Amino acid sequence: MKKASVSKKGREKHKNKKVNKNKEKMILGAKKKKGSHNKDVPSKTFYLNEPCLTCGEKLARVSSTDRYLTSKEGRIRAFVEVYECRNEKCQLYKQKIKPPQLNTLIFPGLSYGIDILAEIAVLRFQENKTIDDIYEEITKNYPHLEITSRHLQNVTNKVMYALESSALNPDLIKERMLKKVQNRNKGKNKELKGLVLSIDGLQPERGNSILYIVREVQTGEVLLARFMEFSDEESIQKEIYEPLKKILEAIDLPVLGLVADKQLVLTTAFKKVFPQVPVQHCQSHFLKEIRKPIQEMSQKMAKDIKKN
Repeated sequence: MKKASVSKKGREKHKNKKVNKNKEKMILGAKKKKGSHNKDVPSKTFYLNEPCLTCGEKLARVSSTDRYLTSKEGRIRAFVEVYECRNEKCQLYKQKIKPPQLNTLIFPGLSYGIDILAEIAVLRFQENKTIDDIYEEITKNYPHLEITSRHLQNVTNKVMYALESSALNPDLIKERMLKKVQNRNKGKNKELKGLVLSIDGLQPERGNSILYIVREVQTGEVLLARFMEFSDEESIQKEIYEPLKKILEAIDLPVLGLVADKQLVLTTAFKKVFPQVPVQHCQSHFLKEIRKPIQEMSQKMAKDIKKN
């Protein structure tokens, strides 16, 4: 009996060693696969050939970094040259400077391109889709995109906070709006004489905060975005309309009107901050409400016809 028990322990020990070896093989195989996956990725180097924007002195290259970037077109390895100004009297003295064109492609802290993140934002906040729906759509449209559903949730949260912190520079907002007006009118001398605002509240899934977005209707420019745990009149007034008023004062263009859905608190809170500005309810929401009783009557009529 004693000999048999020793043999049993030996078998268990051998079994555990075998399991551990299989785990190591899986890990090594995964690392090897990852390495081979990165091996054939095309590369692109980002340079900065311009002088210092502050003092005009030539910038000195001090180092370089690299990172992988996945966009709609595919995956690349981006090599980034880092520079600094050696002029001791310059405000940017020895501050690390990277090529600005990189900012149009890469979102800080993520390996996905701005184009991918923009599509995620549209699917989430404009089309009101869930994380599962977004995951299914983007992985179908872009098979080269390596992302899990859980990581997509984290990416979406970062996009949310980036959107929430937008509209911090009124001068840039005004510049973009005027440029859009000029482009739309094909270079004609057209001016933006006033702002027409719209506000929408989006809650893609129950239990999440509501995202309120204020846009300028004529240009489509986002003026303010805020996540709200509460949607009462006082909260909307303090968290949305009062900060919005400060931004609009800096933009220095008159507000011509507000378009909102028929959520009473959106209009009553607006009137407390902008008492002289007219409010119009959204025609799309209005027509949807009109359509409901017609649809109900049509469905009832169809049932009655089937019965008879």
